[in-house]
Amino acid sequence: MRLTDLTSMGYLPNFMADERDCVQKLGKLEDIEDKIGVDLIIYLKMCAIGTNVCVKYRGEVLEMAVVHKLVYNPDLEAFGFFAPPDGAFLPRFPMSEYGKTWALTKGELNK
Repeated sequence: MRLTDLTSMGYLPNFMADERDCVQKLGKLEDIEDKIGVDLIIYLKMCAIGTNVCVKYRGEVLEMAVVHKLVYNPDLEAFGFFAPPDGAFLPRFPMSEYGKTWALTKGELNK
């Protein structure tokens, strides 16, 4: 059951939703974010087919397609993705380094 409705004022609790249910669901989503080290919406955008990411690599900001992703798994301690800047070496960019070593746009890395 959907717990929210999109209104002109943003998302509001569904008239059928209990506030406790909304808080429980939000808490579960925040637990996932804590485990993967990045906002869940950013993670899902990065996982979309055909998404390019920008990475800092050897002093440059490069834009490239993600070729392999580690899918969220609560039993894993490490999360990250691999992108080939030069085709020979596949560095690991941990999810928790969003905005530092990788981002969805160059502007987010240049802040």
